[in-house]
Amino acid sequence: MDFFKQGTAVELRYAVKKEFRGKGYATKILHEVGSYLFENLDHLVYIELYIDANNKYSIQAAKNAQFKPEGSSVYARFKH
Repeated sequence: MDFFKQGTAVELRYAVKKEFRGKGYATKILHEVGSYLFENLDHLVYIELYIDANNKYSIQAAKNAQFKPEGSSVYARFKH
């Protein structure tokens, strides 16, 4: 895919079924996928998540996975 050769950002999307929310699964996946992408895509600068402002579980998962607020519904994790 050409994007993975030239793009500087990736947008991640995910969903967690109700019965699995609040158990840390999304945090673990966001952290691991983010780390993998930064380690394997040299050109990658940041990863974006678009989260509904009322989705407290997703907001907490993003924060726990090192994503920072970049607006009312955008969370980003930057390469260090």
